[in-house]
Amino acid sequence: MATREDPVSLFVDLVSRADEDISLPAAALAIARIAYPGLDMNYWLEEIAELRQDARLAVERFPGTDPVESVLDVIFEDHGFDGDRENYYDPRNSFLNDVLERRRGIPITLSLVVLEAAQGAGVPMVGVGFPGHFIVSHPPTKRYFDVFRKGLVLDRSGLLELLRRQGLGSDAWRDEFLDPVSRAQMLARMLNNLRRHYTQTGNETALSAVIAMSHGLEAARETSSASFVQ
Repeated sequence: MATREDPVSLFVDLVSRADEDISLPAAALAIARIAYPGLDMNYWLEEIAELRQDARLAVERFPGTDPVESVLDVIFEDHGFDGDRENYYDPRNSFLNDVLERRRGIPITLSLVVLEAAQGAGVPMVGVGFPGHFIVSHPPTKRYFDVFRKGLVLDRSGLLELLRRQGLGSDAWRDEFLDPVSRAQMLARMLNNLRRHYTQTGNETALSAVIAMSHGLEAARETSSASFVQ
């Protein structure tokens, strides 16, 4: 994927398939081409492949260890990923190539990295669109993890604390806050983050590309859903 194809066209092509067939890393890298038109996607996809392999080897090497912990250790201890608490709103935290290079990101991009590693290791993990703070979960054990804080386990009190940080009281709790999200929904959330950034900075060219990607994603999802109607 070293082509210099228009990022919007490339993104729409990548998401125009069944949700489970969408490559999150490839689609995220297509988004990054808004800022990096000549980005060599193959290079960064190979980086993701190495993370997946490292996670798989760790799980296989220590069969008696919690496989989720093995995956998280690979990402946060072995490879040094962490949340960017000093420059949270830096747009580089929304571009997968920058996250992979800097080993810093925001909850949703770090979640993408963790989910890819988990998939490579055969560990079932999903993204959860918690209000204002994306997290991941391990459905078989009903555990939730804050990847922005190196995979911190979130119990009920921890989840309520996250909610309070968004300015919401415990009475605002809804069980659907913990529902898993689709790959398309993850990408839509990434695009929304960038839309806010480019709206604030006045970068009309980049904003137009983000909006076009969002519209393309919505159209692709509608077409995908319609194809299942008998």
